[in-house]
Amino acid sequence: VLAKLNIGKYFDVCHSAEYEVHGKPHPSVFMSTAEKLNVSPLDCLVFEDSLNGVISAKAARMKVIAVPDKSNTYNPKLIVADQVIQSLEDFDIDSIDGLF
Repeated sequence: VLAKLNIGKYFDVCHSAEYEVHGKPHPSVFMSTAEKLNVSPLDCLVFEDSLNGVISAKAARMKVIAVPDKSNTYNPKLIVADQVIQSLEDFDIDSIDGLF
């Protein structure tokens, strides 16, 4: 996706669960990415579209904004996320002040 959209230059690190021994909801992909970025998981914000991804990021001790796909929009289990928004267009940078 990064190559297709020609946006790879905007990312310091690109990592995927496919490179990990365990997949989501195991937190290893998020923990490894934080390590590669040399940041504490406590200082990370994750945007996730799935419940397993939300669980994985929370297990890594990161803040999570759920942006569920249309089939999960009203999934009450997403309450475990720090915020739930319906679209990335709904994201407001000022809304994260209360998260950290």
